[in-house]
Amino acid sequence: MDNLTHTLTAVAIGQAGLNRKTRFATLTVILGANLPDIDLVASFGGSATYLKYHRGITHSILGATVLALLLAWIVWTLGRKAKPKPGLPLAGRWLLLAAGLGTASHLLLDFTNSTECACFYLSARAGIRGTSCLFSILSCWRC
Repeated sequence: MDNLTHTLTAVAIGQAGLNRKTRFATLTVILGANLPDIDLVASFGGSATYLKYHRGITHSILGATVLALLLAWIVWTLGRKAKPKPGLPLAGRWLLLAAGLGTASHLLLDFTNSTECACFYLSARAGIRGTSCLFSILSCWRC
């Protein structure tokens, strides 16, 4: 999916109630929904490097979880340094949920297209790469 779709989905998730639980919730969901595409920096190494690393570990369940934890910690740390506003508190658990929903939405939206992704990165490293997420899931059940 393109980043506009990821961003608009994240805005919808954030406005579905997370924005009433903690400060920076919608921002966290938006960042989380686009964060798995951080592998774009591999394009600076050329197109072969980009194709090698695109939709690798950052598009796996493990990678999305790590990215969500890291994002929630960064937003919580920077949010504590920001000038407090009256109203919503800065709640770390809600930020973690927002970051997790954002990165999960990215994976779920990428499920819907036919290009490869590595939901189970270890199975992709074992030679199943080049297949769809659905095939990776089905092959994991065989193991």
